[in-house]
Amino acid sequence: MTGHWVWNSNERLARVGYRYQDLIDCLRRQIDNGALQTGDVLPSVRAMSRRAEVSRGTVLRAYRALEAQGVIESRNRSGFYVAARRTLSTPAYFYRNLSSARDVDAASLIRTVLSCTAEQATVQFGSAAPAAELLPLSKLQRLSNRTVRQAIQTAHLVTEPQGHRPLRQGIAHHMTAAACAVNPDDIVITHGCTEALMLALRAVTRPGDTVAIESPVYYGIPLILESLDLKVLELPTSPETGVDLNTVAEIARKRSAQAFVISANHHNPLGFVMADRAKKALVDMLAARQIPLIEDDIYGDLTHARSTRPKPLKAFDTDGSVLYCSSFSKTLSPAYRLGWIVSSRYRETIVKLKMASSLANNGPAQLTLSEFLATGQFLTHLRLLQHRAGVAVQRTLNAINREWPDDVCVNRPSGGILLWIALPDPVDSRDLHRRALELGISIAPGTLFSDRSRFAGHFRLNCAQPWNAATHRAIRGLGKVIDALR
Repeated sequence: MTGHWVWNSNERLARVGYRYQDLIDCLRRQIDNGALQTGDVLPSVRAMSRRAEVSRGTVLRAYRALEAQGVIESRNRSGFYVAARRTLSTPAYFYRNLSSARDVDAASLIRTVLSCTAEQATVQFGSAAPAAELLPLSKLQRLSNRTVRQAIQTAHLVTEPQGHRPLRQGIAHHMTAAACAVNPDDIVITHGCTEALMLALRAVTRPGDTVAIESPVYYGIPLILESLDLKVLELPTSPETGVDLNTVAEIARKRSAQAFVISANHHNPLGFVMADRAKKALVDMLAARQIPLIEDDIYGDLTHARSTRPKPLKAFDTDGSVLYCSSFSKTLSPAYRLGWIVSSRYRETIVKLKMASSLANNGPAQLTLSEFLATGQFLTHLRLLQHRAGVAVQRTLNAINREWPDDVCVNRPSGGILLWIALPDPVDSRDLHRRALELGISIAPGTLFSDRSRFAGHFRLNCAQPWNAATHRAIRGLGKVIDALR
């Protein structure tokens, strides 16, 4: 039964100028010691303002911060409540020995699960990009029309293989916000992050080599490895801290892998951000053994509002051993297919491989995006997208807390748009996927993220969907299916 909490008069907010943080700390103490429990309603903003002797703005700011942290949740026209404490702790598979190289067989599984999703599903929780409503598509189209019209003589010519220089300059400037000093001459524009990852792998490996990757991992990476005739070595990866550095150190010492592919920021699908000290340790231990590290940072820019953009692994690179890969697909438009790779050590090899594989990139798209960056429109849009992504994730978490069984566990990412969800035994995400499609809902079952079916009890959900009646019904419907499959 929902309870009501009474302000303790012994609680005082002493630090002038920091009262909203004091109120946050006070409320968290009450929750942690059990004075406030799941489902308890908090005082209204007006009532809390009187009781705590602070302004209403201070109370609202504290409530919103706690909501963003997943500690409390807002309910329409009902106020703020203590949220269910769903946590995704390090699972047992993290401690198993995953480090044995093997051939990859990813394509058949991915085709089987995803082939019907786009056609059958009306609510696309299974995708990995923001919905069109969150992207600046109309602005890009208007800018494209104007830019191409003004440069009609050059827009449709084949650009240099390395990419449009003003775009490379804009990317280099943008990366300074992530503490990366990048030379535009070390950037190669690619057809999305997929081609960037493929070029990086081709530059540092040969067929038959072994590549170490996280487990679970974005399902496109095993697919790339399979296409290049590379073996995979899965690394145990924690949903809280990322890849296990002890395993990395052992593999590096034995040289069991010729390259590593790692995503350290807003990981797909786990959502974690590695600590800076862990990032530095990872980069240093591989550099000491001269083992290339390929970084997938495609979600790095999608840090939620009021959080600091995490540093990529590239920021800790001192000798060029990190090959940085990213894309505009998750922030501007998947259809533009424009990504980039940064490498000084392997630049010439990458340019030659680029010439051999696709020669150059879409000229009008490069002109448009270089103008979008140069005029500051990208930064303005990115700030708005970061806010909307954070709201979307929290809104989805609130709905899950209300609508799903209590023993479903969910991560609480500080960025990105994805949730990694652990199902109660004995629910299999492949069964959930099939049942959800019958309701017009797509999800990404956990088996996609490892070709050993290790994550059958998990699935990934994309929060960046329009929040409407259909989306809300889909969340409720998934909860009912999960309950029925138990």
